[in-house]
Amino acid sequence: MLDFLFEEDSVRMFILIIFAVLIIAIRTLRKSCRLLENENEAYKRNVQKVEFEKSQNEKEKEDLKKVEDALQKRYDKLLEEEKIYRSKIDEQVLENERTYKNNINEQLKKLLQDKSVSMPWLATMMTDFYEIFINESRCTVTNVKDLKHEISQLKKENRLLTYNLDYVKSLFPEIEDEIETEIDEVPATEYLSKEEYDKLSDTEKNKLALERYKKSKNRGKHNIGRDFEMFVGYQYEKQGFKVTYFGIEQKIHDLGIDIIAEDKNRVFIIQCKYWNKHKTIYEKYICQLYGTTMKYRFDTKTRKIVKPLFICHNELSETAKEFAKTLGILVSENVELGEYPIIKCNIAEKIYHLPFDQQYDNLKREHCALVNTIEEAENLGCRRAYKWYGKK
Repeated sequence: MLDFLFEEDSVRMFILIIFAVLIIAIRTLRKSCRLLENENEAYKRNVQKVEFEKSQNEKEKEDLKKVEDALQKRYDKLLEEEKIYRSKIDEQVLENERTYKNNINEQLKKLLQDKSVSMPWLATMMTDFYEIFINESRCTVTNVKDLKHEISQLKKENRLLTYNLDYVKSLFPEIEDEIETEIDEVPATEYLSKEEYDKLSDTEKNKLALERYKKSKNRGKHNIGRDFEMFVGYQYEKQGFKVTYFGIEQKIHDLGIDIIAEDKNRVFIIQCKYWNKHKTIYEKYICQLYGTTMKYRFDTKTRKIVKPLFICHNELSETAKEFAKTLGILVSENVELGEYPIIKCNIAEKIYHLPFDQQYDNLKREHCALVNTIEEAENLGCRRAYKWYGKK
């Protein structure tokens, strides 16, 4: 009876254990299922998020494509407008160039006609220039070989002239400020038209030529510098100074001395510069004037007071002013060229020289009288100097 009860309890216990294990297994399985369901939900949410972002990216991509297309269309339109604008500009430039060339041609032809009688050398030079550089028909020349040979020869001549000029500059450094193309004599017709020249008497021709010379703003570097020196020197002559026009007489060998003005007690060593207003005078000219003044003192051994004086049409640099102050050089800036008796009369030979005549510079001041007008010169019994009559 007891064994049976014992066996029944064992079976019951076993069944309870199995049942407990099943309950635990079911709970674990449910828990695992819930975890899987949660992970699945999270995965679905991530997938939805990715799909949403993808759709957003696609939309942004489409928007960017639209913007890119719009920009491309705008760029193409601007490019086309630029091409049209450039085309119009090119056409305008070509038209202006043609108009400019035509005007130049007309002006040159007119100038050649005016100067062909009075200045044949200039007419020849301008004709060559017109034919070589301006006339478009020259560009269609068939004999290209001759033209190349001509250009080659001109290049050789230009090199030789350059070498010679450099050599002269090395010998005379001071010539650098004086170099220009000069003509020894300018006839009265230079300042008159042919019609005016033919109608006037000799006196009227020379008078009008002189008047136009005085009014001219393009006398040339040499002439304007020479006239300025004579103007300055004449101011000292009026004050009773004995004036030597050293620069005019010695030319490039003047050592920086243009005028020597001397009275009983003083000697002024004067350098004159009539440069354009936009140019500046630097200290090297001040130093040169100081050196030549010292040399004059040593050479002459004069007991008079010797003072250097720098007179100019423009202004000195600040450094040049400091040099002048330190070296005791008097400076007069912004001096304008005024009126003075510009005609030289050689009383001994009864000849007068205008400032554009060949022998004007060669006639020394002590050998001539200065007058203002052609009438005054003729009243002294003088006639106009011509090239073949000129004497030193």
